[in-house]
Amino acid sequence: MMNILCLCEKTDGSDGWSRYTGDLIKSLKARGHTTYVLDRKSQIPKPLQMLTRPFLAPFFAWRLQKIVNELEIDIIHITVEPYALIVPFLPKRIQKKVVLTLHGSYAVRPLLMWQTRWLAYQYYKRIPRFIAVSHYTKKRVIEELEKKGKRNISSHIEQHATVIHNGVNIRPFLPPLHIPPPCPPPMGEVLPPHFAKASRGKPGEGKVKTIIHVGGIKPIKGVLEALAGCAIYRDQYSANFHLSIIGRFDPHDAYVQKVRARIADSRLENHVTLCGFVSESELQQAYQNADLLLLPSRTFRNTFEGFGLVFLEANAYGIPVIGPGDSGAKEAIKEGVSGYHVDPKNPEAVAEQMHRILDEKHIDYNACRRWAKEHSAEKMAGTTEKVYQSLRQGL
Repeated sequence: MMNILCLCEKTDGSDGWSRYTGDLIKSLKARGHTTYVLDRKSQIPKPLQMLTRPFLAPFFAWRLQKIVNELEIDIIHITVEPYALIVPFLPKRIQKKVVLTLHGSYAVRPLLMWQTRWLAYQYYKRIPRFIAVSHYTKKRVIEELEKKGKRNISSHIEQHATVIHNGVNIRPFLPPLHIPPPCPPPMGEVLPPHFAKASRGKPGEGKVKTIIHVGGIKPIKGVLEALAGCAIYRDQYSANFHLSIIGRFDPHDAYVQKVRARIADSRLENHVTLCGFVSESELQQAYQNADLLLLPSRTFRNTFEGFGLVFLEANAYGIPVIGPGDSGAKEAIKEGVSGYHVDPKNPEAVAEQMHRILDEKHIDYNACRRWAKEHSAEKMAGTTEKVYQSLRQGL
């Protein structure tokens, strides 16, 4: 059994980093390991502060060194990429204990920023083991290093990065709650989430199809693309649906204003609710009552979907998904089994796949559950444990 120290911002499940770290820690404890967490509660810097103020790294490294010595740590697992900036300031004997998980955008971004580029080269060269949450993320890091002419470092990552897909907790089946939905909100307001599978369509149309989008209102999450698909779905297939957009957003943000304008221009006011941040129980309710997760995420040079745990979370509830086919999300979705890949910039294709799922019922509940079970948090922890063991054995 090992003493494992995780470096992360938080473990409350409120974002991708924290959900990954929290599930991993829980599963490692179940396997008999002793785990420690160095997070924001310990007054370490925020991840984005590390990127914009890399001069904090030596002080953070000094604190970490003291903790590692006091607790006799075997493995230091950095689960939030910006914290890897401390590695060049650690003694070599401690660097040899480090594992870094490469999730997505922040695996590449330090290589693109002048403030952090040199330090990123150093930690990518010195860290002995990496976990990439997708083959896509691993490829993007290697490609970026090769663009910079750092072939020796890219070869190091090619050799020492293990791809381990994100894992999800598999919950027992929970029947829909059938809570009556709220009325559509006036534009600009955020009302309680519209999560229910309830009938309020036109006579003979049956229940309202409940669609959720989980991930916040920002360009990478493809909110405008989801709205474009919904508008075509309404015009060509059915107006009997409601989309709940779940996640934090700044009401004054320019992209949020574009989203609100698109809702109005597309006459989707009665079909869309901007839910904002929701509690864990409310999120579970959203999954429990959804017919479809629609998340046509976008891919940019420095921002992309590294894997997309949210797709598996929906599948764990038996919910089919629609996501992009040009990022790590392609590995999170089994085409035609757990959902469909689409080109986010092709709203006709998005609408067609919505129709195949919502109206033609092409994706099976049990198939979604089976796909999610193939990616359990327990399986993820077991494979991660093998990476730890190879590090300790010097393989």
